[in-house]
Amino acid sequence: MTHMRGRQSVWVLTGIIFLTQDFFSRPAFTEGEPQLRGPELLQEIQQDISPPLRDIKPVLRPVGPLEAKEIRLLHPPREVKRMPDAIMQTSTLANISTTAGVNFEGVAANDSAPAGTTQFVEWVKTEFAVYDKTSRLLLGPVAGNTLWTGFGGPCRTNNDGGFDEK
Repeated sequence: MTHMRGRQSVWVLTGIIFLTQDFFSRPAFTEGEPQLRGPELLQEIQQDISPPLRDIKPVLRPVGPLEAKEIRLLHPPREVKRMPDAIMQTSTLANISTTAGVNFEGVAANDSAPAGTTQFVEWVKTEFAVYDKTSRLLLGPVAGNTLWTGFGGPCRTNNDGGFDEK
């Protein structure tokens, strides 16, 4: 009789273990949490082959102040305690002289940009320029959306620095 009770309690205990294991191993998204998604695959809106840069009339740069775009915060700002700046410079140093070398005028510096065999293309924010290896300006600086002349759509009409070189 005790042997039967032992077997019965083993079966009950096994059932309880299986039920609690199912309860504790549920994914978080079933409990009302937002589900994270992977990459989203989008279809192209349109496509085109652009003519050589020498044949494209550069898009005129806007004159006057640029329209400010709203910056979307990914996380709400938290209150920060005001503390004294421990590394603030309190004295000035003597003037340092520099020697100017080869220079690319017109577009802000981009020290990590790779150079081609005969030309160097520098793209910074919303403009790009093309130089030869002797730093002579061949094209630009022109608005970045010059490259999408003829494509139409938002790439052609908006020059908001949305280019990703990778």
